[in-house]
Amino acid sequence: SPDPLEAAKIVRRAGADGITVHLREDRRHIQDSDVLAIRKGVNLPLNLEMAATPAMVAAACRIRPREACLVPERREDETTANEETSVHQGIPGDKDGPFTRVSTGPLV
Repeated sequence: SPDPLEAAKIVRRAGADGITVHLREDRRHIQDSDVLAIRKGVNLPLNLEMAATPAMVAAACRIRPREACLVPERREDETTANEETSVHQGIPGDKDGPFTRVSTGPLV
């Protein structure tokens, strides 16, 4: 099977500015250990795409990516069509939790 760490090293050598991984709740494509290996083994900013659930927030706190992007995992999940409520509704850490900044757009 493919090695995500080796793939990340290849894209770093090719000139990538960062690595984005989508750690799904069902872990069907990449595992926590793969993401940790990439964060520790590739000297590039890591963006973690993740669902807005307490379990995924806990995973992000363990992994400690440079950025975390909240994305829907199911078709019925809210999307950026309703940014204000989808970003702030039920997300742990809006003010006193693990996130240092919540944004509805690109982080600049």
